[in-house]
Amino acid sequence: FVFFFFFFSSRRRHTRCREVSWARRCVQETGINAEYMGYLQNLMRIFAFCLLLAIAFAATVPFIDMWEEIDDPECHLKICKNICLRVYQGIGKVEPNFAKNLAHLKGKAVNISAYMTPSNKVTAEKQVADVAAAIKNVTLTFFWVSVEGSDWSMNHEDNIAFLKKLLAELAKLKLTIGIQTDMMRFGRIMGRSTTDFSKYPLWNIHQDNNPEPGQFRPYGGWRVAKAKQYKGNAEVCGDTVNLDSLYQVNNNLTSHIKQKKKKKKKKKKK
Repeated sequence: FVFFFFFFSSRRRHTRCREVSWARRCVQETGINAEYMGYLQNLMRIFAFCLLLAIAFAATVPFIDMWEEIDDPECHLKICKNICLRVYQGIGKVEPNFAKNLAHLKGKAVNISAYMTPSNKVTAEKQVADVAAAIKNVTLTFFWVSVEGSDWSMNHEDNIAFLKKLLAELAKLKLTIGIQTDMMRFGRIMGRSTTDFSKYPLWNIHQDNNPEPGQFRPYGGWRVAKAKQYKGNAEVCGDTVNLDSLYQVNNNLTSHIKQKKKKKKKKKKK
């Protein structure tokens, strides 16, 4: 509604002279009817809005995450070219289906990412060594660390220290690392006050059946999410998967909008 108000407000069209000064000059120089010029301005605003909308949709990249063995790789790849595979289980073991799925996808036109559910019953060094062996010779788009589940300490400080150590070990593998979690689980495991991990991209779990970003509620120091899991336990090609979206440019658009709002507030104060 804000967009439509911006584009179609007649008050804005007729009172903000700075924005339509070019139009007035055109009217004076060419004699074009002012009402006609107003319609032209509206058309230009509609075009700009549609362009922004197209960019937003183009910036949303669908992907699936899964843990089961892929039954029909060709079927999956017809639907989605981006797959995130679980490589490590929360029980402290490498996911046995990871190697099988890599074999199924070998030579296919697919972007592969991986995620792990860490265990605090195994040292960070041992877990990363196991992961390193599993992903050897595999090019990963992203590597996500899942902060959910029950296999965590009841002490927030212990969990923060453990995750920091795990991420430091993973950094040695030269991976593009992100955090997968949601507001409730992150608060329960790491505490609501910590912002120590906000430098990592966030894969937010928000199962609202909407692939678009929607309204994100900040937590853990994150202001925007890089990705979103919008539907869980969906059936695709006979496999149980989660449905996700990766956002390419919405972080920049969001920050740009915030900066414009701050500038406007400063001008009003002056």
